Amino acid sequence: MDAAALAVASQHIAQQSRDAVACALMSAHKAAQCCTDAVECALASAHKAAQCIAEAARAVASQHEAQQSLREVSPQFEFRYQ
Repeated sequence: MDAAALAVASQHIAQQSRDAVACALMSAHKAAQCCTDAVECALASAHKAAQCIAEAARAVASQHEAQQSLREVSPQFEFRYQ
């Protein structure tokens, strides 16, 4: 292989290497975006779950308070009408 052919082959290999590096960088960037999206989705889901748990806890507390109120009122009601 003469020097000119060797130079052309070297340039071709260098171009392929640059293309491979560019492709790898784009793939890494896309993977990072996907991971970021997945993390954001997981955080949003966790936040929503925390809101649901807090709402359920408030409902249980309200129900407990209502039951306590009924227990406190019932003896008076029974006493009046016995």
